[in-house]
Amino acid sequence: MRASYSTDQAAPAQRRQFWQDAVSKTYFPLDLRFGAGTEFNGSLGAWSLGPVAVSRNVSDGLLYRRHQRHLVAEREECYLITVPELAEIRFEQDGRQVHCRPGSFLIERSHLPYEFSHRDPAALWVMKVPSAVLRAHIARPERLATLQFDATRAVGALFVDMLRLTGARIDEMDEPARALMGKQLVDLLAMAIEADERVLGGHSSRLRNAHLHPC
Repeated sequence: MRASYSTDQAAPAQRRQFWQDAVSKTYFPLDLRFGAGTEFNGSLGAWSLGPVAVSRNVSDGLLYRRHQRHLVAEREECYLITVPELAEIRFEQDGRQVHCRPGSFLIERSHLPYEFSHRDPAALWVMKVPSAVLRAHIARPERLATLQFDATRAVGALFVDMLRLTGARIDEMDEPARALMGKQLVDLLAMAIEADERVLGGHSSRLRNAHLHPC
């Protein structure tokens, strides 16, 4: 499945509400706070890779808030793996705050309130992974929230490279190929996390005994 949104599709006065609706459909319900002025521009493309979803989010600066009230009707937890390409992003969840620059990627939980923002125009790759899928590869993935990982070398760079290449070729793939690519992206993500120096201890059942420290 493919979805595509652009604020060019809406009248200038309707663009903020258009973006609010597009973001909530693609990820989950969020409140948005836009910058000063009336202008806002954004484009969002989203693709399904089996149970995994990949999106390309390009927009002017704004603040996203996930509140406790947004969680009431949510059943399945998921994780967002966000890769910034143009601007630094700020993320705050569970009392921890992190600034993630291009060259890193960040992990976010859907089942806890959070704030996510970028002051400058940003281009983001985002992978949305259901909790059950991630747990099949990584024990207790909730400990990964607010951690950022190096995307400039080794497996972390390979994961991000594959994410970008998949986005560029996804329209050429049939459904079985897309599902396979989703699985391979999750495999690479798990390998990148395991290779991080902050993951200490045994590797039995992936990260069962790992001890994680935020940056």
